[in-house]
Amino acid sequence: MDEERGVLKDGSVLIRDNRIEFVGSRSDGESFSAEKVIEARGKYVLPGFINMHCHMFQVLLRTVGADMILLDWLKTAIWPIVPKMSYEDVYNGALLAIAENIKSGVTTIVEMHYGNPHFEAVLRAFEDTKIRGFLARGFYEVEAYEPLREKADDILEDLKGLMEKYENVMPGPMHPCFVSNDLLVAAKELADRFGRNYYTHLAESEEDVQLLVKREGKRDAELLHDLNILDEKFIGVHACRLNDREIAYLGESRSNTVHCPTSNMYIADGVSPVIELSRRGVNVCLATDGPASTGRQDFFSEMKTAALLHKVYHDNPAIIKAKDVLRMATVNGAKALGIKAGMIKEGYLADLIILDMWKVNTVHSYDPIGAVVYSATPENVDTVIVDGRVLMEGRRLTLLEEDDILRKAYRTAERLISSRN
Repeated sequence: MDEERGVLKDGSVLIRDNRIEFVGSRSDGESFSAEKVIEARGKYVLPGFINMHCHMFQVLLRTVGADMILLDWLKTAIWPIVPKMSYEDVYNGALLAIAENIKSGVTTIVEMHYGNPHFEAVLRAFEDTKIRGFLARGFYEVEAYEPLREKADDILEDLKGLMEKYENVMPGPMHPCFVSNDLLVAAKELADRFGRNYYTHLAESEEDVQLLVKREGKRDAELLHDLNILDEKFIGVHACRLNDREIAYLGESRSNTVHCPTSNMYIADGVSPVIELSRRGVNVCLATDGPASTGRQDFFSEMKTAALLHKVYHDNPAIIKAKDVLRMATVNGAKALGIKAGMIKEGYLADLIILDMWKVNTVHSYDPIGAVVYSATPENVDTVIVDGRVLMEGRRLTLLEEDDILRKAYRTAERLISSRN
C-alpha cells in the first residue's frame, strides 16, 4: 500500500535489514533469495498501525472509575494511584500494553507517561520488546492533584536530561490548563532545540478548557497560537472542544491532532471535528488512548469507531471513507512523527503486519480496505514486523513470554487497586 500503487494484488515484499528494498509482483519477488520467507498467500500485508496516544500504565486500571466525567474520573480513579507506582509496576504495565498493541497490529506507540518519575521504565520496555516507541514526558505544574505537581525547574532539568540521552523523547505538558505559560514556552524551546515534537492534550473536554479560560481568558489552541507553539511538529491529542478560530489556527500552522474516538465517547468529552480539521490542512492521526478510558488496545475497533462516529454525527455515510481512516492509522501518524513509515514502499522502514483473512468475519471480502476497517479484528493479525524484526508470527509473540507478562500484570493491578482504599 502506497500512494501510487494503492492495493497491489499477488505481490511480494523484500526486506533488507530494517528497510523495504523491493515491492512488486510475486513472480518478480521469487527471483530473490532470502534468509527467511514468510508465505502470505491469501493474506493481506499492510503498513503497521501507528498508535499516536497511550497511557500504558492504565492497563493495570481497566474499568476503575467507569462512567465518570473526565476530571472526576482523573481525581477518583487515576491520580491517587499513579504516584504510588514503582519502577517495576510501570515496566510490568508497559509490557502488557505493548503486547496487546502488537497483537492488534500496532508497530509504533506514542506513550504519554506522567505522575511518577519512572519514565525510563517505559523506555526500557520499548527497548526490550523492540516496538517502535516514542515517549512524551508528561508533567503537571499548577492546578492539578498536589502529589502529581512538579516544579518548573525540575521538569525542565529532567526533560533535558532525557532528551539528551534518548532520541525518542519529547516534551508532554499534560494540558495547557495545568502548566504555566512560561513552562509551556520553555518546553517548546527545548523541543525546537532538539528537533522534537511538542505533545499535549488539547481541548479534551469543556471542563478543562474552561479552567484555562478562567486563568487566561483564552481557549487551548488560542493560547498556544499566541505563545507561538503551533507548527508542523505540534501534536494535540483529542481536540474535541475547538471553536472555528482554533481550527483555523491549527490548519494555518499545519499542526497535527490525534483522534481518540472510543475514549472521547467513553468519557463524553465530545466529538473531535476531524472532517473540518482535515479540510483546513490539519494532519489528523488515530489512537486508542489509555486502556482505563477505552477498555482495550484494539486498533481495529478504533478505526471502525472513527468511521462510524463521523458518519452518524454528520448524518452522511460518505463523509469519511475506509481509506481515510486507514491513512489516519498509518501514513498520518508517520508524517506527524517525521518517520519514513506508514507505507509499503522501497526505502521505507520495514514496519509491516500480515492479516489472515481466512476467518469467519473476513473471508471473501469484496473491498480489501473496507474489510480491514469494518470487518477485521485483532484476531486477524497473524504476523507483526517492526524495523525488519518479526515480533509476532502465527499470533505467537516471538520475544515475549505472554503468560509471564499476564501473571505479573495481574498481581501488580491487584495491589495497586487495593491501595485506593
